[in-house]
Amino acid sequence: MKVLIANLLANNFSGAIIKWLFGNRIPHFGSRIEIPNELSPGTAAALFWRLHESAEVRFVQKYIQSNLVIVELGANIGGVSSQIARILSN
Repeated sequence: MKVLIANLLANNFSGAIIKWLFGNRIPHFGSRIEIPNELSPGTAAALFWRLHESAEVRFVQKYIQSNLVIVELGANIGGVSSQIARILSN
């Protein structure tokens, strides 16, 4: 059921609307991720609905502390990196 709902929310149609509304700067867990035009609109929707990298973001929010030294080798569009940066800037 969860996968069905995720597929209904994060599709190319809703993603195109979200990209248009936010001008390719998609809200994601309190940050804004600037996405390239070439990125699938479905990915923009997944970012907006907090489906993209949600487990990784929860891990970071739970275990990363502002007094730690972090080496992040980001390999995606920056959702996890932005969360780490938010925590370290506090």
